[in-house]
Formats: sequence, C-alpha cells, structure tokens
Amino acid sequence: MVALGETEQPRLGGISIAWARAGHATADFIYTGQVYKAPRHRGRNPGMNEAPRIRYTDGEYLLANPTWHEEDSPWKAKQIMAMAHRNDLQPRSICEVGCGAGGILEALHTLMPENISFVGYDISPQACAKAKEKEIERLTFHERDLLEDDDFYDLLLIIDVLEHIEDYFGFLRQIRPRSDYKIFNACF
Repeated sequence: MVALGETEQPRLGGISIAWARAGHATADFIYTGQVYKAPRHRGRNPGMNEAPRIRYTDGEYLLANPTWHEEDSPWKAKQIMAMAHRNDLQPRSICEVGCGAGGILEALHTLMPENISFVGYDISPQACAKAKEKEIERLTFHERDLLEDDDFYDLLLIIDVLEHIEDYFGFLRQIRPRSDYKIFNACF
C-alpha cells in the first residue's frame, strides 16, 4: 500500500511504516521504518565489522551501484517529509547515517524550512566525493562513521543502511542516544 497517491517503487518491496512516540503506536502505509522517541543514554556495541565495511570503502559497492541509488532519492525524501508532517516532527537538525551520494538530504534541504541544518555521514570515499559536490549552506557531508563523533541531532535518518550492517542490533544500540527521533528504512 502506498499513501499520498505515490506509486510504489517495485525494487523497494513491501512498504509500511510503524512509529511510536510517548507510549502511542500506530502504523502508516508508506515506507518500511519507524520513528520513535529515544531516551538519551549511551551504549557501546560494535555496529559494522571490518570485513563487510571494506566493500564500501574499496569501491566495490560503487562498481555494482554506479548511481548510488540517487534516482530513488526524491521519492524517499517525499516519504520522509510526509511522515514527519503526520507525526508533527519539527527538527532543527537532520542527520543521515549512510547518506551515500547525498541525494535524500539534498532533496530534503530543498523541500524543508531554512532553519534546518542537514548533515550526512558515509564511510565510502566514493559516495562522499559525490555528496560533497552537493554541499551548500546548511548541507554538509562527512566521510566517516557517525559513531566517531559525539554530535546530537533532532532527527536521524537510517535509510537503506541496516541491511548492510552485520551487527545491526549493536549499531542500533550505539545510535540510540544520538537523536530524539529516528526514521528507518530497511530492505532485508
């Protein structure tokens, strides 16, 4: 099912969102993922083991995916906007973990108010090189792991990343204290 009259993107598979906040839960039929309010405390468990990580830093992933899936970015940004609107999220800072070439953040930067800052993190030098070409005021990209920094954001986007991480439960524990809200999409 798809909301807002959008057409389903066939390669994304089943599309649904579940979100929970302040003890209330509901489901929207848009996009696989969830938004939730996270308590602010830290856990330290390894997220991505070194072996799978190499695929993203040595150029192998780019060879298999030369567009870095940027053609899907405008559609994904619209779904994120719709979800934020429905849940009355008004972030002042948005960070995307595993931002790839930066297309989702670039689209959100265009669509959202000018008081919001956008930051993207990716461990791939090839993806970051593409993303850095998009940098403008309030839109920046870092070639490193978010977990190497101690920054806090109002909203974290983890879009099509979890399926690439071997220990995704450890990763989720580590990012929990990094934002009040999170939006996930996973294609397992």
